[in-house]
Amino acid sequence: MFYLHFTEKEVLVFGGVWAPERDELLAYRTLLQEHYKEFQEILADKKLKRMLGRLQGEKLTRMPKGFPVDHPAEELLRHHQWYLEATFPVKVLTTPRLVPEMVRRFKVMAPFVEFLNRPFIQKAKTAKFSLMSF
Repeated sequence: MFYLHFTEKEVLVFGGVWAPERDELLAYRTLLQEHYKEFQEILADKKLKRMLGRLQGEKLTRMPKGFPVDHPAEELLRHHQWYLEATFPVKVLTTPRLVPEMVRRFKVMAPFVEFLNRPFIQKAKTAKFSLMSF
């Protein structure tokens, strides 16, 4: 998900997962369990780190039930939110700079968001195929 939010003090651009439902949370963790190296490569991108910083989101204090405690992606699997964000001064909101600044950050976030969307895109394709099979 891509998100834009502003207050009287700042403009926020956000990409990722904020409050997944239980089934969605399991899908994200399963994806990360199986493809964590790819996700880590996305997060290691220098441009992404420079423009958006590090992965953010709340985490559990221990491994979620059903996942091995010694998994190499333990840090990622303990998350229940995965997001990146950047803020701008609110004065940018009323200038021609807003859209280009948003677009630059959303483009850099795109591989991150596309990765997190994978379980649901595949599910939608399967459902569409099943409907077409009748």
